[in-house]
Amino acid sequence: MKYLFLTVLLFFFVHFGFSQENDFRKDIDILHYTINLNITDLKNQEISGNTVVQLSPRKKKLKNITLELYKLNVDSVFIFDEKIKNFSYNSEIIKIPCNHDSSEGECCTKLTIYYHGHPKKDLSWGGFFFTDSSAYNIGIGMEADPVSFGRVWFPCIDDFEEKASFNFNITVPENYKAVCSGILVSDKKNTNNTQTWSWKLEQEVPVYLVSVAVGDYKEIKSVYNGIKKTIPVSLYMYPEDVANAKVSFSNLNKALRTFENDFGEYVWDRVGYVEVPFTSGAMEHVCNIAYPEYAVDSTLARETLMAHELSHHWFGDLVTCESWANIPLNESFATYFEYLWIEHEYGRFEADDHLADDYNTYNFEHFFKNENLIRFYYKKRDDMFDAASYQKGGLILHMLRNTVGDDALDRKSVV
Repeated sequence: MKYLFLTVLLFFFVHFGFSQENDFRKDIDILHYTINLNITDLKNQEISGNTVVQLSPRKKKLKNITLELYKLNVDSVFIFDEKIKNFSYNSEIIKIPCNHDSSEGECCTKLTIYYHGHPKKDLSWGGFFFTDSSAYNIGIGMEADPVSFGRVWFPCIDDFEEKASFNFNITVPENYKAVCSGILVSDKKNTNNTQTWSWKLEQEVPVYLVSVAVGDYKEIKSVYNGIKKTIPVSLYMYPEDVANAKVSFSNLNKALRTFENDFGEYVWDRVGYVEVPFTSGAMEHVCNIAYPEYAVDSTLARETLMAHELSHHWFGDLVTCESWANIPLNESFATYFEYLWIEHEYGRFEADDHLADDYNTYNFEHFFKNENLIRFYYKKRDDMFDAASYQKGGLILHMLRNTVGDDALDRKSVV
């Protein structure tokens, strides 16, 4: 019975949504991205380099390969070693003639796109950011369409359904670090006062979940002994915040244990947080959570934020939306995980107090709106990140837990 219940629950969160129907996103299957970028010009806020895209056609006769790249300058395009002269680019879509004629999925095409420019911020929340001493991305844009926002820094298919593995080779000023999703492969000092950091992410994910952060970081290293394997933990923090981080993240391993016990093993190769000067929250990039500097404050006051973003590595990063109509699959579960963490660490009274805050937040924002949990239309695109998607969904999950019991919501039912 409990397996049937969770199957129906996940079907409700995932299935009833709108799919992105742009045909070009269905034409190819992207297998792997290798992102080779120079991010040394922090003053002028520019990036340059290339991305190598390995893909297989999904059509027998494919005349064009179409990728998304948002308002950067395309310098040249190659298919294998052949330079393609008659591609088109309108600042959002690159269309590359390929004249492919073979069986579906028969061959793997290697496409290399050279580009440069100033990557954009979203008008509301997310995008690519620079300061005099840092550069980093936040993988969604709340007012973009689609809100998945990988295309601001590399050419891609920018939706939820297309998943791929990644390599990152990021060149930065000497003595700076480039921190990306996945695990560190190497760091190499170059002869021109730069340094290249290479990372790989072997698990396949949508492009909005991968990241880069450049800065003068110090790494706080540890390990977590998981239920099935030992997992490296790395916190990349500004030097002045290292002592603060050791306090603010002091319960990280306990949170990992709580979530593994409740919902199954942590499947990723690294647990990672990277400090960024972002003032409007955090972002659950795989193995490399973008974490705001205001939350690294030598207290546990922002501990639910730490737990919330970590929990996405089960719901959101591992179990992924089909479309943005399913955003409660990400945020409702993460809000519910906040309650679980507080209950495990501080007891039911403190957890219920947190739950009451969620209830009051939802009532304050939505008492007269009566918003559905799964919505197909938003007056403003950033409305999808509201108290209905977060607090209402979390309250529903808590209600279901109280109705059906913990056994129906344990990890064996989900994994």
